[in-house]
Amino acid sequence: MNDVPLIIAIEFAILLGFDGQLKQGSVLEMELFTSIIEQMKKCQMTKIENALMWLYVKSWSRFGQHLIDEKSLWNFGGEDLEAALTAVTYARQKGTTELTKALKGLIMERFDNNMAFVKWSQGIHSEVICLPWKPLNRFN
Repeated sequence: MNDVPLIIAIEFAILLGFDGQLKQGSVLEMELFTSIIEQMKKCQMTKIENALMWLYVKSWSRFGQHLIDEKSLWNFGGEDLEAALTAVTYARQKGTTELTKALKGLIMERFDNNMAFVKWSQGIHSEVICLPWKPLNRFN
């Protein structure tokens, strides 16, 4: 699994918990999920990329909650999350990594149109960023 792209790993991790397989305690799914989480922790990414990954998982709502609950995956703060929301909303090519482009595309695919994303992102902003300061790793 060392050569599996991060995007595929994220989607597979979401799929593993999609229909409650992890809650049922399936040994195979639990082993696969644990392995994916450990490998994702080792991935080198910026805090904005990490926030984009969190946004993508968050866009799956309750179907991604099992990943959101993995506190050790998330290493970004409020400013990083705001930057990630801005990166999705506004096209910027300079300094944009392939991972950033891929995550932005995945996030936008989750919404019927740009306005649906804007409404959702405003809710995320109100829920997470507008609250009193939270330490890192506490966005869920």
